[in-house]
Amino acid sequence: MTLWLRGTEVGDAGVVALCEGCTVLTQLKELTLNFVGTEIGDTAAAAIGPSLHRLTQLRQVNLLLQRTAVGDDGAKAIAAGFPALNQLTQLYIDLRQTRVGDAGALAIGEVLRGLPKLDDITINFEDSQVSSKTGTSIREMLTKPNVWADVFA
Repeated sequence: MTLWLRGTEVGDAGVVALCEGCTVLTQLKELTLNFVGTEIGDTAAAAIGPSLHRLTQLRQVNLLLQRTAVGDDGAKAIAAGFPALNQLTQLYIDLRQTRVGDAGALAIGEVLRGLPKLDDITINFEDSQVSSKTGTSIREMLTKPNVWADVFA
């Protein structure tokens, strides 16, 4: 399923409502949420995490949050949704040009390394507040045999 709201005027309230509706799609295998260039922030991101948590059959997730106001609290909330995704094999998260810093980035990295089937990971923190040192640390924590991990900071 793809929700393509790039560049629209959807705000936090709209994303919260969409995420609540997605929670009934419990057999969903692929999900792309494109909120690039919208005015969403941590409130919207706080709704994404619990929605992901209920979609336990997901195998592929693409979260496109570039040029939004998502910060550390939002990144941590999104990360909180990942532990239930034991079927997840492929993940792309675009947090370029956001307010996410080292704390939010590390929260994501810590959670992802515990997912047993995840073997294709791309996380982009370019032009955010994530340091290159933290980006390197996350890449190292996610890299293991038979796992492709690209982390840009």
